[in-house]
Amino acid sequence: MTESPKTLTPWKVIVADNEPEVHALTRMILGDVYFEGQPLELLDAASVAHVKELLSQHPDTAVILLEAVLGGESAGLEVVRHVRQESGNPFARIILRTG
Repeated sequence: MTESPKTLTPWKVIVADNEPEVHALTRMILGDVYFEGQPLELLDAASVAHVKELLSQHPDTAVILLEAVLGGESAGLEVVRHVRQESGNPFARIILRTG
């Protein structure tokens, strides 16, 4: 017996960017994607503080799509440091992007 798509545990993906258009485009592209039979759950963040809040609420986050300069030149690196050192999370995959 297989689970219906509505009961599958989703891969949680944080989309961290301060541009609303990036969030909309990411949802358009990834909204219906399944990976290894599981859907993606996209979580939106527009600041470093919001990324940290989402990570505390969703410690099982699989991927962070991270704007490298989210609110400042070193903001992306601050998030990486938080994930790896402060949260001690070696599992979440962090994809830095800039645009």
